[in-house]
Amino acid sequence: MIAWVGDTSGRGEFSAEPRIDVRDRRLTLGLALFETMRGCGGRVPLWDRHLRRLGDSAAVLGLPLPDEAALHEASIGVLARAGCADV
Repeated sequence: MIAWVGDTSGRGEFSAEPRIDVRDRRLTLGLALFETMRGCGGRVPLWDRHLRRLGDSAAVLGLPLPDEAALHEASIGVLARAGCADV
């Protein structure tokens, strides 16, 4: 498993072993959200649906999202790092 662990500024890092830091109050207090996505052939099928659901969840929680381009770039990067760029 490879994940992009980032924040609303678009900053983050790739991690083969993502961990939750107990000092990260956003996560320990439930002030964060995540979206799982299936990657295939170097892309995320149903990208628009994932983005819409992520945006809806963020709105309910009152959390800002990074811009769509930053999210898309991170998803493509995760696929590339996982060796799934061209299936």
